[in-house]
Amino acid sequence: MPWQRKLTVASQRLQAKVEAFRTQKETIKAAYTAAEAQTRIGEAVSGISEEMGDVGMAIQRAQDKTKQMQARAGALDELLASGALEDATLPGGATTCSLSWVPSPRATTWTTSWPG
Repeated sequence: MPWQRKLTVASQRLQAKVEAFRTQKETIKAAYTAAEAQTRIGEAVSGISEEMGDVGMAIQRAQDKTKQMQARAGALDELLASGALEDATLPGGATTCSLSWVPSPRATTWTTSWPG
């Protein structure tokens, strides 16, 4: 019965090919799943990196604003110390001016009065 032997051998070859196909399919599925997971991790990490970058930029802006305000305060202190500015919180230390509205029949007039 040589034809039965040929049929058995063909069946065994076919079975081996089916098993090889299943193994290859499972390998491809596993590789796809791993690549998908790696992509999601990369996206998550880059999202965190972007957020950390935003936080870093916000801190840098706050530090820059603080330095700018400190420089302004220092400049004002120097101007007060040099006498270029008068301290408005001291009595008589600042020039005071008051404006008052004086209606006029012909024009609008402002008067200025200085203490003194």
